[in-house]
Amino acid sequence: METQEEISHAQTFGETNINVSTSSHFFFKNLTEVSTSKSFLVDNTTSLEEDYENLNKNLDVIFGVISLVITPLVIGGNALVIISLFKFRRLRTTTNMFIGSLALSDFLLGLLTLPMYALFYLNTGMNKWKYLCLFKYSSVILSMSSSLINLVVIAVDRYIAILHPLKYQILMTKQRAKKIIICVWIYHGIIGSLPSFGWNNYDKYNGTVCDFFVVLPQAYSLFTAPTTILVGLLISLYLYCHIYKVAREHNKKMVERKGTQLNRQFSKDTKSAKAMVIILFFFFIFWVPFMLAGPLKYVKIAKNLFNIIKNFALSLAMCNSAINPFMYCWLRKDFKCAFQDLIKNYICSKIPKPDWSSSTNNSEDEGKHTEQNLHISTIDLKIQQNNTVDSCFTVNGN
Repeated sequence: METQEEISHAQTFGETNINVSTSSHFFFKNLTEVSTSKSFLVDNTTSLEEDYENLNKNLDVIFGVISLVITPLVIGGNALVIISLFKFRRLRTTTNMFIGSLALSDFLLGLLTLPMYALFYLNTGMNKWKYLCLFKYSSVILSMSSSLINLVVIAVDRYIAILHPLKYQILMTKQRAKKIIICVWIYHGIIGSLPSFGWNNYDKYNGTVCDFFVVLPQAYSLFTAPTTILVGLLISLYLYCHIYKVAREHNKKMVERKGTQLNRQFSKDTKSAKAMVIILFFFFIFWVPFMLAGPLKYVKIAKNLFNIIKNFALSLAMCNSAINPFMYCWLRKDFKCAFQDLIKNYICSKIPKPDWSSSTNNSEDEGKHTEQNLHISTIDLKIQQNNTVDSCFTVNGN
């Protein structure tokens, strides 16, 4: 007969087996649930990635259409600025020369960059063209960087004009302004052409990828986009904050010395600085999202989601080149007068006028008399328009 201890030991062993069996059951059950959860997450992630991919393709068409729509606005508006500077001698001040350089940056973006981006958005097969891909990014870097540097140069120009008004005519001559503009364009021409001369990663992907933050080396893409914008922002903010401080102190003293030539010049320079602050503000409003989108490439984020964010930010940034001419017209009356003269006298005058003589039954003498009156009225109108423009330049010209 079995002893009491043996019976107790057998019962304990049986209970242990039951517990082990139960634990194994729960372990495998939990393992199955974890595997099912992982499978669900993988399927859900895959589905989400497919949604992003489809959304990216649809938005590419929209971005392409936007690029085509704003292209004539960018080209036409900035062409008016450049032509005005060539036509009207009174506009050719040092500050306006820098504004002309800024307009040239925007004009090149409309002439080269926007059509190129529209082509790539609407035709994904363009990725296989290596130098078109590189040129697309070189042109946007050239335009963006030169625009920013021109804005910084304008800030320096206004800083000298307001803080050192007596030295301004000596320090910022037109010849020196021309040299500065030439140096700015040589520098950005070199920076923009580096990818086309070998500094790129295009061949690593066998022509299957044409992405700003993939094709271009990390050091280059981070330096030319986020770093350049950030440095330009800090320099410009410092200069304009200092200008504001000096202008505020000077305005208190102007109450005691009204009407002096120096005060009038200071007031005009201050207004010009305020206008350029607004233009600079809009530049950063439009370009900062693209600056912030860059680092997202190096964070764990869905590829197509990043492309959507980047393309939206870049399209927004390019719209800045379309609004700049309207800003000049709104904030600078000298440019407004020049635009009016160009549009009325040189664009509207090319529109053919109706022949009123065929609809009358007057005699030949009356017809000649009417034609002479029309000719005289046209001359009077042109003289009146020219006098209006001259008076604008006299009052508001720099």
